[in-house]
Amino acid sequence: MATRPKASQPEDDWTVRERFTCERVCVSKKLVDAVGGAAKEATPGACVTVCGVSAVDACTEACQRAVCVQQSHVPAWNESCEKRCVSECLRTRQGTQES
Repeated sequence: MATRPKASQPEDDWTVRERFTCERVCVSKKLVDAVGGAAKEATPGACVTVCGVSAVDACTEACQRAVCVQQSHVPAWNESCEKRCVSECLRTRQGTQES
């Protein structure tokens, strides 16, 4: 199987910071489990799409809007949810690049 020369391959949205992109995150049991206790009020099957110039940032914001819907009065929970969303977006993306 022939491969295209590197110069003609499209750039990966996750590595190019200044490309407009949209990311969609849907609430699943797996995502709720990955984010943990901060996701207890998330609605299963709910989806959020966020667009921006960074795929990682768009994914993270979509995850936060979908899963971290109830802001906790304990700041550490909110920060934990955000960090877990970032980790889950990066982990998910790495899995798609390896396939």
